[in-house]
Amino acid sequence: MDSNCAVAVEDYDFAPLHAAQWFYELIIVLYAFIVFYSILIQLFFRYTAKEKCDAQVPKVLCVLRYVPSSMTSSFLIMHIGITAQHALSTFGYGFRSQKIAARSTYCFSLVYSVALGTWAFWNEPLQGRTAYCAGITASSSGVIQSFPTL
Repeated sequence: MDSNCAVAVEDYDFAPLHAAQWFYELIIVLYAFIVFYSILIQLFFRYTAKEKCDAQVPKVLCVLRYVPSSMTSSFLIMHIGITAQHALSTFGYGFRSQKIAARSTYCFSLVYSVALGTWAFWNEPLQGRTAYCAGITASSSGVIQSFPTL
């Protein structure tokens, strides 16, 4: 076996690498699903309405639009974690240090997005209907703009 094939075989059998790739792909797929699903909801209500006023969407379904608004900056945090993990790997730090860097930034990105979403959309009224589900609303715009977005 030549050296290129040995590296390929080692990478193929390395389960943590596959788990990290699946986790990353799952996040991207969920993000795309939420955006796509929320757009489909609005199109459904618009084109099935008998009158123009019936095209309004229940505000409860607008929660799906709030999630991507609060998750955007957490993607940046995860990319910083991946970059830090690669830097630690490049400069020969141990596997334990790499795991700590990656896991801590994943946890921080989760806490950050939940805190931002909760703080920004806590006072958002979910009763009634609206013509359009915006990702940033009048009550959340000040919070999202003043919250530290890395």
